[in-house]
Amino acid sequence: MRKVYFWLIFASLYILTNLAIKDLILKSYQVKQVFQLEGISPTNKNNLFAQIDFNYLLEINTQTHLLLSHIQQQKFYRTIKVPKDQQCLYFKQQEEHAVCKNKSCSICKCEQEDIPLEWRKEDQNECYIKNNDYEDETTQKEKYDWYWSLNQENDFKDGEYVDLVENIEGYTANKEPNIWKIIYTEDCFQGQQLSSEKMVLNSIISGFHASISSHICEFYQDLSKEEAKLNPSWEFYFEKVGNYEDRIKNLLFYYEFLLRAVQKSSEVFVNFPYKTGDLESDKEVVQLIKGFISQITSQNRVLQFDVNLFKDQDSVEIKRNYQKYVKNIAQLMDCVSCEKCKLFAKIQVQGISLAMNIIFADNSDERVKYMKRNELIALINTLHKSSESIQIINKMHQRRYDHYSFRFYLASTLFGACLAIIISLLLKTKDNLTKQKKQ
Repeated sequence: MRKVYFWLIFASLYILTNLAIKDLILKSYQVKQVFQLEGISPTNKNNLFAQIDFNYLLEINTQTHLLLSHIQQQKFYRTIKVPKDQQCLYFKQQEEHAVCKNKSCSICKCEQEDIPLEWRKEDQNECYIKNNDYEDETTQKEKYDWYWSLNQENDFKDGEYVDLVENIEGYTANKEPNIWKIIYTEDCFQGQQLSSEKMVLNSIISGFHASISSHICEFYQDLSKEEAKLNPSWEFYFEKVGNYEDRIKNLLFYYEFLLRAVQKSSEVFVNFPYKTGDLESDKEVVQLIKGFISQITSQNRVLQFDVNLFKDQDSVEIKRNYQKYVKNIAQLMDCVSCEKCKLFAKIQVQGISLAMNIIFADNSDERVKYMKRNELIALINTLHKSSESIQIINKMHQRRYDHYSFRFYLASTLFGACLAIIISLLLKTKDNLTKQKKQ
């Protein structure tokens, strides 16, 4: 009976010790089960992040992500028209980089019957392309100090439709020229002491990059295998995003920026004529949009990071640089040889350009009234991508935590088994010696 008590006490102490040691070891290596991020003190008013409550943004995303996902999966928001075969004008591509030969790079295009009939009719109507109800660009430029235009992204007749749910943004192992290096060196503001306005653009671009990287890591596939399946790679994620606090903060700021754009254009989203031919889906998307808009506008703290921006004399020039840089990025994305990568990158650049138009343009209130179908789709999908990227943060932390916990428990179990065997042998030896002395 004493042996039974001994082993029960031994097992209990061993388990408790293991739990304590495991927590100490994982904590020392900063392996967290749940993501935590502290905001920067608001006393530093010159810092872009000074007034941003990152935990509040995480909370908003947790509350609204599922509803936003339902919206994105509706026929209206999952089907988008994209231009055909746009050439790389930014630099001359080498022939081996012109087309990605990996199967995972290709995109699945919509069949004719899957395209809403109303949309096909609009495509054949020249008035839809010219959008005569809206003042032309020359008039706009004369009327305002700064007019945003990215027409090549919005007005094209010769295009094709793709399903954004059927096509998954993920890892394709495609080797490209270092496009992101070009973006950071040529299409961002440079210098140490940057104004808040300049930091905004840099943070948006960094957040955009972090969002793309997050999806690549979440939908990762080992193409060296014959049947490569999409699986998350937490190792790749922490290498690209998770180990860099500034990238996570920029991702959250990028999400706030897009959310703010949807807030400011909420009336358009609620009142837009949703016509896909699927009456049930059209009714549902209106209700979903109303529910989502209600959630993001009924928060106790309204997102207004932009209220103190562009108040000085340099504002117009900085805004023009915004436009120039984003147009350059749009052209750079045409140089991506992976069709799938190009598709999602260009949609998100379109979403970013529209969000900038809504938030920063001098004529934003008027511009919002004339948002086009493709623009609404691009903005919602760009916001959804950023929202998914934030959801991925905790998933990756949990996966890494589970991985190291499993390895620790495996090693601990083996060590405990060896220790138990040694103790058992010592006890047996002691019993034998005791018996020999009695004899």
